[in-house]
Amino acid sequence: MAREENFFDELARGLADGSVTRGKALRLMGSALVGTALASVPGVAWANDRCPEGESRCNDRCVNLQRSERHCGSCRNRCASKQTCCGGRCVNLKRSERHCGSCSNRCEEGQECIDGVCGGEVCQGEFLTPVGGGDPICTCGGSCAQSCDECPSGTICTNGPSECGGPTTLACSTLCSGGGPICNPPCPEDQECMEGAAGEPPFCQPICTPSCPEGNCFCTPSGDGRGNVCAPFGTSSRLVGSCAECPPADAPEATSCIDLAASPNSVLLACAPPCP
Repeated sequence: MAREENFFDELARGLADGSVTRGKALRLMGSALVGTALASVPGVAWANDRCPEGESRCNDRCVNLQRSERHCGSCRNRCASKQTCCGGRCVNLKRSERHCGSCSNRCEEGQECIDGVCGGEVCQGEFLTPVGGGDPICTCGGSCAQSCDECPSGTICTNGPSECGGPTTLACSTLCSGGGPICNPPCPEDQECMEGAAGEPPFCQPICTPSCPEGNCFCTPSGDGRGNVCAPFGTSSRLVGSCAECPPADAPEATSCIDLAASPNSVLLACAPPCP
């Protein structure tokens, strides 16, 4: 309202001192009246409410979906605590060969991203492919194996080491560059390999996007195979034999079906209430 009053005051002064002609005054009055009418129509926004080029509106804010950790790629798609939004995708700058240390800093072929630094330009050992897929890794030694079950903690099961006789053989290989923990078998795309407790092997930790509230919830695989979900700590979850026993999302007491099994080879289903 104050903005409209200032407009009419300026217009009156212009007519009085001759700086604004009657024709221009009529055109300005018409624009003001049309603007006021449009502002009262639901769904019509002023031009100055539009986001700048390269940004999108998420709720009441303009954000860059290519860089925002809270709205990465789409509104409310929040990256995990150790991830950064690069080009609309949540990545770990300490491990990503395509975004090593910073977005779009791609390591050269044969290099690894270790703690945000590209290294291993020349492999002193042999590039081998992990069993289960993934990019070839630089290995320095190991032992031939009949099965991946033979591989101890700290090694990774690979295909085709030359010293074992051919591409169809297996080996428990060690990385030349050391680096982070090695999970065997390799973790799925929606999980990351974490260092185990003293005396315990590394393990795969599910990644939830957006990340779960710290201190209240934890990330766990869903029981229906639809990715990872956040579930509250404590005994509020109820064990079930099937996900069909969990009330759906539109029910008054909605729950999520989660898998609490410690091993990927077993299933322990439960109905968990929403995170507080």
